Amino acid sequence: MPSDYVYGVEDYVHMLLFYGETKKNATKAVLLWKERFPGKKVPNARTIQGVYNRAMKTGAVVPKNICVGQKMWIASNGGKW
Repeated sequence: MPSDYVYGVEDYVHMLLFYGETKKNATKAVLLWKERFPGKKVPNARTIQGVYNRAMKTGAVVPKNICVGQKMWIASNGGKW
């Protein structure tokens, strides 16, 4: 997986689902991710906690803007580069 990998909407939703399934334990949510998605980039506990905090604060699952090198992914643009 490239170092500039950006999670998709479905990935962020899975992070939230796993976080809930593990009773808000981000470390256990990471283990659940590894179990259910072997071979896929694994988010760390801080990322999962951040997704939850963002969703609670803003109602958004994905970050508003994600910068990756020279590219800008804008959630309000339907997730297009």
